[in-house]
Amino acid sequence: MVGKLISLIFNILALPYHIIVNIPKAVKILIVNIPKAVKIFARWFVMAIKETLNLSWTLVGLVIATLTLTGSAQQVTGLATLMTLVVWLLTIGFRD
Repeated sequence: MVGKLISLIFNILALPYHIIVNIPKAVKILIVNIPKAVKIFARWFVMAIKETLNLSWTLVGLVIATLTLTGSAQQVTGLATLMTLVVWLLTIGFRD
């Protein structure tokens, strides 16, 4: 029990050292993976544009509804439209 406590304290005190030692490794991994991340983001962006174009008439209807309402109903409808669009675009991968 005491050994585990000493080991835990040692690991906590050694954490800054391990962070500094592993920064070059983390930077190397990050640099190697940037092209992959850009490719994944580009693919998602193209899919998001396609999905948005597929939803264009629905979005037009929701925007017209937002513009014709007044007061808090307009704000709630506009916010709901934006939140729905964000959730729809973020969950593209689940629907494929």
